[in-house]
Amino acid sequence: FLNNDLVFYKIYVLSLILINAGLFWYYLKTITSKKLNFIYLLLLPLLFQFRLFHDPILSFYGMEQFFVIYILICLIFLEQYLKKNQIRDLLISVFFFNIFLYSYEVAFLFLITIFCTIIFENKNFLKTLKKILPYLICQIIYFVFFYLIKLMPKEALGQSYTGTEINLNLPLILKTFAIQITSAFPLAYFFSKQGFIFCHNISCLISNIKVLDIFLIIIFNLLLYFVYLKEEFTKINIKAIFIGTTLLVFPAILVSLTVKYQGE
Repeated sequence: FLNNDLVFYKIYVLSLILINAGLFWYYLKTITSKKLNFIYLLLLPLLFQFRLFHDPILSFYGMEQFFVIYILICLIFLEQYLKKNQIRDLLISVFFFNIFLYSYEVAFLFLITIFCTIIFENKNFLKTLKKILPYLICQIIYFVFFYLIKLMPKEALGQSYTGTEINLNLPLILKTFAIQITSAFPLAYFFSKQGFIFCHNISCLISNIKVLDIFLIIIFNLLLYFVYLKEEFTKINIKAIFIGTTLLVFPAILVSLTVKYQGE
């Protein structure tokens, strides 16, 4: 809104994505205590689809990137609070949870993520309930505001948004949920029929492979192998797997219920 220059706009969007990646790395470091989690950042470019519509680089204009910033900062400071027990960390975490909550309707599901983050650390249900109470109170207040707004006449609310209208058609829900989940995985655009701006098919992929590409793949896999040896990734981090799953699944659950995305 402040600058109409396309280059400036793209630099702004890419900068937000880099901030997302940096926060994600720091959060991984926080919950796994591994020094070389940056190796996973090298895998992130595989997740970018470079297609029209729902793409963080070509289509998202910054709002979605801010959602990611809010939830990651919330979780990072929650981890700090659980380890150091400083009220300041809790207040920062709750503050960003509230920003996330009032910015994106998907946010209320992440109370489950916060609950499990606490219980993984405490392994005590009563202590977990005590520590999650500030988040729970904020969520209750959010629901009160939400339903008060819903009670307002439609004339006062203006035109409805199909992205928040629920359709409980089970086949459509399952189809939309499957699309939302699979589209987050590497090379998902090869199986899609929407938003093509590049040559997106397997034969095109193979024909464009160069010697340098093969060389870089070999180097990356050797690096990954030696990192795994050095770090001794023998223990499965259940907490990291669970939280990663919630980050993938929770947005897809609510999106799959809405009229707008069921029609795409």
